[in-house]
Amino acid sequence: ANRTEGRLASSIESAPWRAFPSAKHIRIWVNEQETQRNALDLYRPYLTSWQAAKYILDFLPRTLQRALFRDRPDLYTAQRLGRLTCAIHRILRDQTLVVSFLSGTPGPHQKLTAQVSRDGTIVAYVKIGPDCSVGTVIRHEVESLKWLHSQASLTALIPAVIALEHEQEDILLFLSGPTKPARKRTYQADAKDAEFLSTLASIETRKVGINQVFDEMGINSYFNHVRDSDSTKAAAVQQAMEFLQRYFAQSSVTIGPSHGDYAPWNTLELEDGSLFVIDWEYANRRTPALNDLFHRLFMPARYIRHLQPGELVDEVLRSAAGSVLSQAIAQSCITKAEVPAYAILYMLNQLARRRQGPEEDDFILQSIDRTLERASHDAPRKKILVSAYACEPGRGSEPGVGWRMCEAISRECNAWIITRKNNRAAIEYEMAKNPHLNMRFSYVDLPPWARFWKKGERGVRIYYYLWQFAAYLEARKLIQNVKFDLGHHVTFVNDYMGTFFALLPIPFVWGPIGSPGRRPATISRSIPNLLFERREYYFKNCLRVVEPLVWLSALRASLVIGIGNEIGERFPLSLIAKKKFIGHTAIGVEQALTISSNDRRPHEEFQVISTGRLVRQKSFDITIRAFALLSQSVPTARLTIVGDGPLRSSLESLAKDLGIQERVEFAGLVPRTQVIARMSRAHVFLFPSYEAEGMVVLEALAQGLPVVCLNYGGPGKMVTPACGFAVKLGPLKQTIEKLGAGLQTLARDKTFWQDMSIEAKRHVEQNYLWESRYLTIRNWYAMAGVHVTGRLSEKR
Repeated sequence: ANRTEGRLASSIESAPWRAFPSAKHIRIWVNEQETQRNALDLYRPYLTSWQAAKYILDFLPRTLQRALFRDRPDLYTAQRLGRLTCAIHRILRDQTLVVSFLSGTPGPHQKLTAQVSRDGTIVAYVKIGPDCSVGTVIRHEVESLKWLHSQASLTALIPAVIALEHEQEDILLFLSGPTKPARKRTYQADAKDAEFLSTLASIETRKVGINQVFDEMGINSYFNHVRDSDSTKAAAVQQAMEFLQRYFAQSSVTIGPSHGDYAPWNTLELEDGSLFVIDWEYANRRTPALNDLFHRLFMPARYIRHLQPGELVDEVLRSAAGSVLSQAIAQSCITKAEVPAYAILYMLNQLARRRQGPEEDDFILQSIDRTLERASHDAPRKKILVSAYACEPGRGSEPGVGWRMCEAISRECNAWIITRKNNRAAIEYEMAKNPHLNMRFSYVDLPPWARFWKKGERGVRIYYYLWQFAAYLEARKLIQNVKFDLGHHVTFVNDYMGTFFALLPIPFVWGPIGSPGRRPATISRSIPNLLFERREYYFKNCLRVVEPLVWLSALRASLVIGIGNEIGERFPLSLIAKKKFIGHTAIGVEQALTISSNDRRPHEEFQVISTGRLVRQKSFDITIRAFALLSQSVPTARLTIVGDGPLRSSLESLAKDLGIQERVEFAGLVPRTQVIARMSRAHVFLFPSYEAEGMVVLEALAQGLPVVCLNYGGPGKMVTPACGFAVKLGPLKQTIEKLGAGLQTLARDKTFWQDMSIEAKRHVEQNYLWESRYLTIRNWYAMAGVHVTGRLSEKR
């Protein structure tokens, strides 16, 4: 065994390649017989740090270079590189050739690229990969290059095909290299790009219908795919497709040949100033005009300059319409007014072709939204009538949801909002500080004689039901003066009472709506307790069936949005609104919460926090019992319960009975700003509630708090394994033990806690920010048949 290991080590040590910069982060396998500078020409980075590294290496002695880059390939890699080198020597009939290898870009079509040189001069490039995965694209590149060489000469040089061979499971494409010394291209497009793209477009062009373009580009199949898996994304794609169908209704789309991946890293500039264009594996003879031009502008802006979608689109459209690239646009017979439409075609093509993942797809979809804004800048803003009974800035729960939703609607539409009179002071104070030009409020209440009996939460549902008719009368007055495009019921967020929009002669969106599910039987202590706790659930079920406004609302709504997919399964929605129902959370958090100060430290006394009204639905008795288990192994841990309610005294007694009263603080009802401040000093958020949404969960995640909750309702959907523990429901004792175990894991493993804290913020930023809710609302309205132009308000 020792002799075998010795032979393997010797075999690896004798391999003539060294890894740059390391075997773990391999870019190039540099052949020791080749100069470092010549080998590193295979890798032309645009990041400043990598450029600096290459520049410094040029001035280091060879012995020092070898000392810095000592990593050699493992046995399998060494054998493969050796076998491929022997094949290259055999096919090119020269045993003296020196071969280095570029590792390639990760992905389904990842290939090795061999640089073959003799006496420091590049003889050929060889693309190498498993025939089963890259054979199709390599053969396509061969066909494309042969076709291009048969056409009229281009203003740029392109590789010639030397040979196409096989070596065991690998396919090898031998291509000629540049005939003169070459250097990396700047990321900024210039006249050389315009000249090349003009001559490429002049080879052959034709006109086809927009629907044929959708078929040939795979956009129709992509839309069908996302329609079944992601309704929000499907709506955005559908909006873009419908815009293009309207735009090209009386004309055709110009198509022609394209490189398919024309970016600065796929072009070299020779010493005489001419271009050498490589990597033709995605070439296409039937691509919408300007595809290469947009790719040349889009890729550097996205991956080198890291522009955001709005900035990127504005710059790309400005550059495309500028004098430098006007030659290429004119050669394609495209007017400047048509440029945004062809930009949308390019982005849809990127979506359908690449499918790189949710983050990349979202970036492209946001870029499409911005391009639609630019293309539709003269279209009038839509007029939306909004019902928001609960609507108050600076608040949490439903009042906060109502305000944030109205803000999101007003970003792209003119919103007339009907709300309660007692919200007026807070709204006008906020409007004075931050004018919202596109929000107009109507304050409605019942007369004093009809509301004297309402005190706080007492009678709120009956009052809300009666308020609907007062709001209906106000809406009728507004409709006489304003031609509304759509109505939108925002709050209350409940699915057991209808909306007055069902009585109005305008289309409307109902939701998000919903209500808590049944209290899980497994966490109830007895059958009588369970029935008592479920009484409200069964009452709401009955109300949904007997309340005529619920039926009329479900029947007349253009779109019904539930806070979860399970809402659509409830009767009567499951009967009459199934085909127009979607699920989407009603809640979100403001971006400012994710950038607030973080006062906690992993080594400090472990702080657990839980917030909410002290009622049965919130399960604070389970909170205290789970914390009691943690305190047994972490005696210094502390629990803070923020909130008040009818169960406070019994919960205080429970903490005393468990002997942890000294470690549990009942902070009472405090302002939201103080709740957030307390969260910023805590380490974990414990929330075994079984409610339908749970905005406090998002607020905790935004503060970098890992969450321990039940895998049930809203919290169970929002908390992923990367940012917390969503405990599967089981018997009460077992459920409490699992919650306690989650707390103990976070308390003991500081590194694990830090990783979850980072992921918690990232999760919120990517999925639950109010600032991006307007994009979702735009898609909802498109599903309801009203297409918003995408014009953002100047003041929000």
